[in-house]
Amino acid sequence: MIAKDRTLRKAPGTGRAPTGGQRASTLRAILFDFGGTLDGPGVAWLDRFLPIYRSHGISVDAENFRKAFFEADDCLSQRYPLRQMGYLETLKAQVESVLKNLGCENLSLQDSIAGEFYRQAYRTIQKNIPLLQELRRKYRLGVISNFYGNLENVLKETQLISLLDVWTDSSLAGCEKPDPRIFQATLEKLQLSPAEALFVGDSVSRDMVGAARAGMPHAWLSPSKNPCLEDISPTNFPCCRHPILGALQELPSLLAPSVPAGIIAAGTGQRLKALRGNLPKALFKIQGKPLLHHTLGNLQSAGIRRGVCILNTQGKGMDSGLQMAWIFQDTASSWESFRIVADRLAQISESFLVTTVDALYPPQKLKEFLQAASKNSHWDAGLAITPFVEDEKPLWAEISEKGRIVRLGSSVSNFRYATCGLYYLRSAFWRRFRQDRTPKKSLREFWIQSLKRKARLGSFLIEKAIDVDRPEDVKTAEEFLKSMARPPSGIEKIGERVRCLGIYREPLHSPNRIPDDALILESVLQHLQSHGLQTEVQQPRVLDSLRARDYDLILPMCESPRALEELFRLQNEGAKILNSPQSVLACYRTQMVPRMEQLSEVLFPPTRIYPADSSQQCLQEELAENSSIKIGSLWIKRGDVHNTCDRDVVRPRNWSEWETISQDFRSRGIAQAVFQKHIEGDLLKFYGVGPGRWFCWFYHDPARVRRHPFALPELQKSVTAAAQALQLEIFGGDAIVTPHGEIYLIDLNSWPSFAKFRAEASEEISKYILSCIPRPRPIPTGTLRRASGTRRGPRGAQRAWR
Repeated sequence: MIAKDRTLRKAPGTGRAPTGGQRASTLRAILFDFGGTLDGPGVAWLDRFLPIYRSHGISVDAENFRKAFFEADDCLSQRYPLRQMGYLETLKAQVESVLKNLGCENLSLQDSIAGEFYRQAYRTIQKNIPLLQELRRKYRLGVISNFYGNLENVLKETQLISLLDVWTDSSLAGCEKPDPRIFQATLEKLQLSPAEALFVGDSVSRDMVGAARAGMPHAWLSPSKNPCLEDISPTNFPCCRHPILGALQELPSLLAPSVPAGIIAAGTGQRLKALRGNLPKALFKIQGKPLLHHTLGNLQSAGIRRGVCILNTQGKGMDSGLQMAWIFQDTASSWESFRIVADRLAQISESFLVTTVDALYPPQKLKEFLQAASKNSHWDAGLAITPFVEDEKPLWAEISEKGRIVRLGSSVSNFRYATCGLYYLRSAFWRRFRQDRTPKKSLREFWIQSLKRKARLGSFLIEKAIDVDRPEDVKTAEEFLKSMARPPSGIEKIGERVRCLGIYREPLHSPNRIPDDALILESVLQHLQSHGLQTEVQQPRVLDSLRARDYDLILPMCESPRALEELFRLQNEGAKILNSPQSVLACYRTQMVPRMEQLSEVLFPPTRIYPADSSQQCLQEELAENSSIKIGSLWIKRGDVHNTCDRDVVRPRNWSEWETISQDFRSRGIAQAVFQKHIEGDLLKFYGVGPGRWFCWFYHDPARVRRHPFALPELQKSVTAAAQALQLEIFGGDAIVTPHGEIYLIDLNSWPSFAKFRAEASEEISKYILSCIPRPRPIPTGTLRRASGTRRGPRGAQRAWR
């Protein structure tokens, strides 16, 4: 964790981590670094502390901060009784020492800086605890850390100690990483050999080099999956060919043995006959390569090493680098082919994958599908689904909020998704349902019958998958493969010169949604970073210290008046902002209501705006003029921002309750209230980007809705018109579908959490953002390009993105 030994040394040997099945059969323990690994996203304390100091008004360059930080670290145990301290107390001591080294007289900042770091770390630890609980079912767990002698206290305070079998503190062990003795001492406690324990850490020079010297397999946690230039040199990188984890949550997939895969490729492809000639469908070429070649390549890129492929008697196998068993047999249907392949795979593995040869999808999605399916042990089977449907006879799927398939059918008009020829099955499930003697003519009948027999079918979303079945599919497939082979439009011109800043939402404006709001923003920034942008994320409180010229693009989730005032300033200075402060302000209800009422394309409930201190008598008189709005059938909402707590949107039963609501609004400084008529019907929520570029919807509470029929195009049309009126580009909202199929919009907001569709939404948002990026600034003559994986903050410092 703490780099007391900051020299860089060459690592002898390879210490290479075993892969796949080797790992599963030999590993008995997993050992972790603490600081930066369990309490952070793979970033050292120093790099996480620096932006916090700057956000508190301490102007310091990276080198001087580094010097002050390590000087404090070296003397900390001499200045403070660390062995009696817990985690937060240790952080406060470290901060106080750094502030003194920097010559800062305002030592009152100690609590605030340490507290901010502690909150970030605590959130990361809480995110990692379920992972450790999962790993503990199969492995013994431990921690090896360069610490101050109080590691045990820290592990108790962070609730990690109950999950660990062993922990080693360098100050108590008498040696520190990368000294192999600290690793060896831990292994002796576990009575394990070096080959039986995997070490995971975020530092190459301490964690990777030390584990390699001890002869242990090891994995490097690095959020950008790129080397940190301050942590390596030609003499120690690579210290070995160790696996790299972008996040600790990738560890289970690294440890999991590879599942076998089956390929259904026995079809003749009659509808492609005019194009394929005498070739079997599996050998029909798309972009110059047979369909079978594309499928085998996807399997290999996902880490699959063995499998079974069934071809008709005209087909032939091909060398793929996989251990494939080839079955040459003419079958009557895809169901017969599926049954033959699944029977073979169920004999050799507890779970397996099956794919049709004519299904094309991004290779990375197959890997993600396998990871999701392996984590969801409660699934009997998993089916990949897609909203991109161009099939003549798709198998439509309806999914629940938790991603479970609840209905399958061939003639459903309002489902968003269809299956796309990719399946993951538990062998126990296959053997159980294989005994069912109900006649089946097709594969779709098998899945429909399985669902009727209460099979637990999970779903995995693939935004675009192509089924090459007809001549008209060939052109679509060709373009699809070309789009995956080339970078998105404009990326070549963007590179690392574009600087993008994300601003979190204020905690007050994220009631019970703080993690979800943060995760969508961080996910979008990760997508942008993968395209070469320099990204960072900050809290709203730093807005007043930012300058527009430091960023090419700002992505704010914040919405308080103070934050919007600063965003207007940055916009006036020339900053590109999505969503613009004008559009965020337009979502304030007092501004949104008049705009919605003017849109002919939008049904909006009867709504009135009144001062929050209006008397009961005044309101009774005014509402009496409008017979459609009565106190027992309306909602009262705060007039400015969206919900900050349960009291912001209330449905009172009588006028006496209005007095309580009015007093509460006034006590919280809310000047205006919105009275809106209650609309009876199904409540649904929607998300959008563009508008008109991407759209999705779902029922707020599927268990309570009546599923009144409605026209999806009408919903999209209404939402698009409303978003355009408010100038929203990234948005969400709520609507009511009445028993008569009428669609009332009742709310729109900027930058929602997209929680149920985060993976799909973050990719679509990043694509849209990339299309909106302004022309990059030219690099001045003689200026060196910055190394990949770094970014420049508001005061010009470079650091790896957290």
